[in-house]
Amino acid sequence: MKNTLPYLLFFLWSVFAQAQCPDGYSSGPNLIKNSEFCMGDQQFDSDYTFTRESGGEALLQNGRYATVTNPKYAMGLYASCRDHSSNGGIMLVFNGSTSPNDDAWSQTIENLKPNTTYTFSFWTASLLKYSPAVLEVYINDNAVGSRLTLDSALCEWKKHSVVWDSKQNTQVKLSVRNTNTDCVAAHFALDDMFFAACEKSNLGHQLENAKVGQVFQLENIYFETAKYILKSESYEELDLLLEFLWNHPNAEIEVAGHTDNVGSQVNNQILSENRAQAVASYLEEKGIKQYRFTVKGYGEELPVEKNTTPEGRQKNRRVEFKIVKI
Repeated sequence: MKNTLPYLLFFLWSVFAQAQCPDGYSSGPNLIKNSEFCMGDQQFDSDYTFTRESGGEALLQNGRYATVTNPKYAMGLYASCRDHSSNGGIMLVFNGSTSPNDDAWSQTIENLKPNTTYTFSFWTASLLKYSPAVLEVYINDNAVGSRLTLDSALCEWKKHSVVWDSKQNTQVKLSVRNTNTDCVAAHFALDDMFFAACEKSNLGHQLENAKVGQVFQLENIYFETAKYILKSESYEELDLLLEFLWNHPNAEIEVAGHTDNVGSQVNNQILSENRAQAVASYLEEKGIKQYRFTVKGYGEELPVEKNTTPEGRQKNRRVEFKIVKI
């Protein structure tokens, strides 16, 4: 495949390369062994031929790879650069295979959770300007997502990531392949492989990257049935919001209450206002100045689910807050 791929493909990669865990989730521990290659050529597989040749000629042939701290040690034509993260650690460097079906890197991971979203990512860089690599992720030997077309900028590390639903799988084979099979092409590096489950993140974690206009749901806020008195088990969640407001003294929020459609609209409106006010009152009692928050009740106007099931109604009974200023 030539390096004159349509600009549309590059645009699609730019969007897809940002794939990560859904909002409200964060990645768990990395499940990939030897993810930074500090153990060298171990605990992963490759259809390429590993070479230990020295003198800057190791990667003259297609379909070879090496573990190095500097690409120039593997081939004198390469630019001199460091690995992605540790500024002196090991990376994998490749001369692309002439077969698009060869795995440059692969690893099988067991004991996955069924019906769970996982995220897989890696960092990569071009090593020669002409005919750069076109990389593609394969999961269980099926292509996932868009191809990543590297550009001619040398040693500029770029992250590529995909998300994947495990469904009923408890084992997965992850692979990275180069699909640019030109005879003299696709010299690239890989580093910092990452694969993890997307786990429900707590409010404190979600607020680390809070932006103006962003809405957060208070997941663990509990009231007496049809009342607006906060139960004590709500305090742990509210204290995470308090910590955010203390750490961001200029931040201002809108606290909003919502209900399902059970009962009259008037009563639901009043209940939503009172529950939002209960949260605001807790913040004020803990020292947050009143000018830093506004209170609004939306009643049953803004459901997030249909009210036709108990589960849907439960999700609609909620208190949220929106970042107005930060």
